[in-house]
Amino acid sequence: MNRLEIKLNWLTALLGINIFMFIISAVMGLVFGEGALYSLLFLGAESSQLILSGQAWRMITSAFLHANFIHIAANMYVLFQLGGYVERFFGGKKLLTVYILTAIGASALSVTANLSGFQSAGISVGASGAVFGLVGFVFISSWKSERNSFHVELPLDYRQLIPFIILNLIFSILIPGINLAAHVGGFIGGSLLAFVLKPAYGFVSATRDLTGDILFYISLALLIFSFVGLIVFNISIF
Repeated sequence: MNRLEIKLNWLTALLGINIFMFIISAVMGLVFGEGALYSLLFLGAESSQLILSGQAWRMITSAFLHANFIHIAANMYVLFQLGGYVERFFGGKKLLTVYILTAIGASALSVTANLSGFQSAGISVGASGAVFGLVGFVFISSWKSERNSFHVELPLDYRQLIPFIILNLIFSILIPGINLAAHVGGFIGGSLLAFVLKPAYGFVSATRDLTGDILFYISLALLIFSFVGLIVFNISIF
């Protein structure tokens, strides 16, 4: 297996997990007849009450669940587009890192907003927090590239993302049911990571990107432990 194949697997894995979880949730709803809410809660939807009770894995598993076909189709399209860009210029490991860590940041701000009464408490699902994390990451990385912060020029003008960001924030405010706090939390998290993670190409250095490697293995461990925690908990309640 060559290097290109290994890199492509990370984006494929994220898309695959999202699609797999969507199929599972749909099948559960049909088989058990308990409705989408029960299926999503069972599979790890974000719930402030449950997260604060110790089910912290929901901060990650909720980023792989979607309420309906339009929801997942929209998120997977943006993930495919921006995820492919991040993977190409930063590497698949950093794509996974940004997705997982910004999903946590999105959920953390969402829970905080629920507790403070800024938005109505309820369950939340979707990759949009992590997707907005990718938006923030690409936005700041492109801005840094224009200022010669990298030894490689990224072929994307951060100004191209401004209409997308503004329109989505407006929709998040105006349309009921959209988790504005998660979108903002993801964007902030991705923006901060852009100041830490550097492109995989164009750096003349004999040393490895130690920070990037550490964050990747932390993210991978969190992803694994979140689904292990979900499985163990669901088994234990029967």
